[in-house]
Amino acid sequence: MVRNYKRKTERKYSDHDLQAAVDKVCDGESLTTIARQYGIPPSSLSDNVHGRSKKNRGGQTVLSQKEEENIATALVYAAQYGWPQDRKDLAKMVGQYCILLKRKTPWNEEKGPGIYFIQGFEKRWEKTLSKRKTETLTTARKKAMSEDVIDDFFSMLSSIYDQHGLHDKRKISIYI
Repeated sequence: MVRNYKRKTERKYSDHDLQAAVDKVCDGESLTTIARQYGIPPSSLSDNVHGRSKKNRGGQTVLSQKEEENIATALVYAAQYGWPQDRKDLAKMVGQYCILLKRKTPWNEEKGPGIYFIQGFEKRWEKTLSKRKTETLTTARKKAMSEDVIDDFFSMLSSIYDQHGLHDKRKISIYI
């Protein structure tokens, strides 16, 4: 299946022409006559006159625009607080979300969404998300053990608790 499909024909009327045609039909003129006059297919004009919703061009996504936006925001939020996510994490998150909602999906529930879904998601949200190369483990370990880094972590954790009112929700014991 081609993943970068380009439509070969474009509509021959503008949104402005479509709205003008809808207005004329609503004023009582013949739908067929107006469709011919503006070069709009009668079925398209009829759908717009009667307010039938149209899907976006191309294949439809499993998640709505708002759901994908929430997931992209969650990925950015997690990365800001030191938990960067990769493609496997994204696939697991989307798969579990769809299972939770009992949403019918084109992929296997056990495996979750495949690489084409993930690539499409990344392409749709390329302005919000970015890919970064990870640091080597030895450098990360060396920097992670400094007193400043540990103090920053606990101050950030404290601010998250304050923002979301989590101080009384659950007692967490840390063994050092």
